[in-house]
Amino acid sequence: METICDIIKKEAYNLGIRAGITTADELSEEKEKIKRCLKEGYIPENDRWSKEKIDSFCSPASFMREGKSIIMASLCYYEEDSMFSDEPYGEIALYTVRNNYKFLRKKLQKLVKFINKYIPGNFKIFVNGPLAEKPLAVRAGLGFYGKNSLLYTEEYGSRIILGGIITDLELPADKPLEQNKCSSCNICIENCPAGAIIKPYIIDRKRCFQYISGRKNAIITEEYKKLWGRRLYGCSTCQDICPQNKNIIPVKEVSPYGFIGFKIPLVPFLKLSEEEFRHMYKGNQISAGFVDFDALRRNAFLIMDNNVSSGLNVPEVP
Repeated sequence: METICDIIKKEAYNLGIRAGITTADELSEEKEKIKRCLKEGYIPENDRWSKEKIDSFCSPASFMREGKSIIMASLCYYEEDSMFSDEPYGEIALYTVRNNYKFLRKKLQKLVKFINKYIPGNFKIFVNGPLAEKPLAVRAGLGFYGKNSLLYTEEYGSRIILGGIITDLELPADKPLEQNKCSSCNICIENCPAGAIIKPYIIDRKRCFQYISGRKNAIITEEYKKLWGRRLYGCSTCQDICPQNKNIIPVKEVSPYGFIGFKIPLVPFLKLSEEEFRHMYKGNQISAGFVDFDALRRNAFLIMDNNVSSGLNVPEVP
């Protein structure tokens, strides 16, 4: 006989997501990890991780006081780059090509409506922000941590985003996965452009191109400039070279929201004011407040400079 948890997971699968269930207990280990990283300088001070923010991020009760269970969900975003450009362009990290967060939220809203038909309760959805999603997903049995600190799943590797539903319903929790397929592999650590993976599972954000690409005050050394490549926003090198991501099949259903393309022509981009940029890309997370427009402009000029250094013909920006 199917349990309510089986029914929830089956409906999640029908919606194109994978689900696991955990408790709404505090994430004490994650809280201590963040504090250690702050103390060791791996998280910049200007990220403003106050004690209150850390406590809130690692405490599901801060999001829903009466919450007892959390349904964690993953959505695969992997698709192949089909765009060609014969003009100077900047690359967008694959997870940002579309607004997959909005897509996942819509699916979670449908899942809540479905669950309410079987067992009424109070539900609250979270995606990309208020709670520490990766450790919750690990606890819910959705996957395991790779050495690049990303969550890996059996079916889609690390090409996923996460979200969840916290509820006052008390649901049986799933067990975390026992295996970790990274084993002795260190390819992500060895190939990180700036050596940001200090040791397994620990990232120095000050070196991480993903982090740096959206922060205007981040320090870009001469060495980093040479390694920057065509990154306009984001970096996925550690995922691109990971053996666990090699055989992922592109999804059939892509997000219909916020498509900005895999490549953005740089000359038109550099002519935009910040207001024009925020309006043009408002449906995508690249226009979110935490992404500095000046950082993107800096990245664009870095790409142009690298192209010039490579002997390519780059037009002037008026």
